[in-house]
Amino acid sequence: MNEFDRATSVSAVGDGVFHVDLSPDWNVGLIPNGGYLMSVVLRAMSQQAAHPDPLSATVQYLRPSSNGPAQVSVEAIKRGRQVDFLSARLLQDGKERLRATAVFGDHARPGGALNHLTPPGLPDPDDCVRRAPNPKAPTVAERFEFAIHPEDAGMFLGSPTGTGLLRGWIRFADGREPDNLSIPTFADSFPPPVFQVHPTFAWVPTLELGIHWRRAPAPGWLACKFTTATMAGGYLEEDGQIWDAQGQIVALTRQLAHIEVKER
Repeated sequence: MNEFDRATSVSAVGDGVFHVDLSPDWNVGLIPNGGYLMSVVLRAMSQQAAHPDPLSATVQYLRPSSNGPAQVSVEAIKRGRQVDFLSARLLQDGKERLRATAVFGDHARPGGALNHLTPPGLPDPDDCVRRAPNPKAPTVAERFEFAIHPEDAGMFLGSPTGTGLLRGWIRFADGREPDNLSIPTFADSFPPPVFQVHPTFAWVPTLELGIHWRRAPAPGWLACKFTTATMAGGYLEEDGQIWDAQGQIVALTRQLAHIEVKER
């Protein structure tokens, strides 16, 4: 079993109740990455869904989680012929750490197609800037290979661009191919693009993460584009697009995050 599947595995212990063990290999500092937690919860939800594919999911992070045992409790809100509506809670030490809602359906269902979005326009990964190993980087970053657009690599080289834009390729370091359940982890593992504008920010913890899936990704690198356009009152949004190696849009993401400034 590869690292991601092992770290997101769940064991049924009752009707809609699952045991999980949150791995320290997917941390930001001492706290499990929010996208990783979303993938864990979605894996539990998928075992309660009659339909195969997540179409939409939103997670609200009520308080930080920690590494070690946890419990996911899944409830079916409504089951239908075309979609299932589910909710879930992740609990540790008797406290609810996050709450999620999701819609599951079938990406193979026939219907019209429309896409006015354009791919990020990335050079080949070999022509992008690879992130050098950094002992100060969060452990979750070690689980991936990144190839950053040369125009956006300034934030890693001490010269942020000031644009609030970050584009790049990403894939698992151990060769595991992307799938629907891994998309939240990919989406939340890029550095926040606001660091291009405000490099003095210490941390941008996610309060809410929402994802809309359009299709399951093809094997290979994922091309990503993340932007932050507005910030006010200590909060910001981050919008993302995730494309697969065949140039197909896979998912749209949006985060609400809180800003923490470095102490001087």
